[in-house]
Amino acid sequence: MSRALDRKKLSDPEVEEMAKERPYVLQQIQMQILYDIAGLQESTHDLIEELVERTTRFHGSWEETIPVGKFKPLTIPVTDSITELSPLNVSTMPWMAFTIYNDGPDPVFMMVNEEFIQDVTPLNVGENVTVDMKKRQIVKIFLHCALGLTTSVRIFALR
Repeated sequence: MSRALDRKKLSDPEVEEMAKERPYVLQQIQMQILYDIAGLQESTHDLIEELVERTTRFHGSWEETIPVGKFKPLTIPVTDSITELSPLNVSTMPWMAFTIYNDGPDPVFMMVNEEFIQDVTPLNVGENVTVDMKKRQIVKIFLHCALGLTTSVRIFALR
């Protein structure tokens, strides 16, 4: 509760009488009221600054979940050497989602946002995989085939 609400309320005749007897009291009352208003204004200003900061952070996070509307189809030859897709060689990255199709003739291994490709589960010829991160955080895709093999993949990416 502010100090202004804790004080006794004075009626108009009491204030007029006090002003006649002691004019400096009215000035003191006015100063106290201004002091209280300044305190409320400072609290309100701090609250508004905090709300602006939180709204800005929320807007940035929310904006990342909205597709830009750019769609990038790519056809990429893949060998037994690692092929890296990143913002350095694909202008529309980072992506929100993509679907990769293996057109063959051999299986391909893929890793998203990781530098180490584990040859555990290949994407076989004719198969496809969709990766959807819900926001633009796909920044690297690594592809490669087993030793001596090659393939061709198509990627349809959404930014």
